[in-house]
Amino acid sequence: MGKGKTTMPKRRPVERRRHLYLVFDDWSGGYSIRKIDLLGDHWRPPLVPVGTPEGPVFTGIFTLPVASLRFEATRGEPRCFAGAFGSKIMAFHPTKDSGFAPGASIYDVGTRCLSYGPKTWPDRVNPTYIPVGDRLFVLDAGSFEVLNPLPPYGDPNRESSASAWAWSKLPVPIFHCDHVTAYAMHPDGRTFFVSIGGDAAPATFSLDTVEPVAKEDWKWELRGKWKLPFTGRAYYVRELDAWVGLSGDPSTIGRLCSCNVVRWCLPTPTVPTPLASSSARP
Repeated sequence: MGKGKTTMPKRRPVERRRHLYLVFDDWSGGYSIRKIDLLGDHWRPPLVPVGTPEGPVFTGIFTLPVASLRFEATRGEPRCFAGAFGSKIMAFHPTKDSGFAPGASIYDVGTRCLSYGPKTWPDRVNPTYIPVGDRLFVLDAGSFEVLNPLPPYGDPNRESSASAWAWSKLPVPIFHCDHVTAYAMHPDGRTFFVSIGGDAAPATFSLDTVEPVAKEDWKWELRGKWKLPFTGRAYYVRELDAWVGLSGDPSTIGRLCSCNVVRWCLPTPTVPTPLASSSARP
């Protein structure tokens, strides 16, 4: 260091707070939404080894934060929730008397604002909600629909758009929607994959959601006679370049698993290779 020169200590980069909002079926009248601070110490409690037939599993005592909001709705139907339109959690639960229901309940975790969306009538039986960019798609028994977002607050067209806010029907897919077992968004941001199983032969389809000129031009593509190894939604993790979700295998139910992402450059559809199955339950 030269004479008379001083150096300022380097500031440590401030890690941005990260939060996860979870919907719990833990209330006698319905569901609760709880905000989890992913950087808080309570999220990483001291681990304690617990013996199991499969080997030791490390667990910790974790206390959930108080509920940010509660939804009064029929319990046991988590598939009726959807995260869409940025920071919004939407609840599309069946109602006993749809004539008195204001519509879907919408909670914006960013603004802490509660509002209502368009009604769904008749009630959906076994819906699969798939958010794609600023749109929300839904697969249900015998139907396929899309919901576009409202203009932002302050837009002069918002009030008129809200009065006409409704789902738009799309051509029925080439498979039975009530057989959907798993789905995942491709990292291209516009294509989603859907697998069917159960009473139906295993198969996986994909749909490019770039809106065509005519509604009848929506094209589903059969990717192969196999299904994704998940139950429900899987997420693309960029650091792993893989899809990650809860295992759909009954022998590893409740555990995380991952598989390779389907690549477009392959000349024929191939089964994505399973990468791992976690021994820890989330």
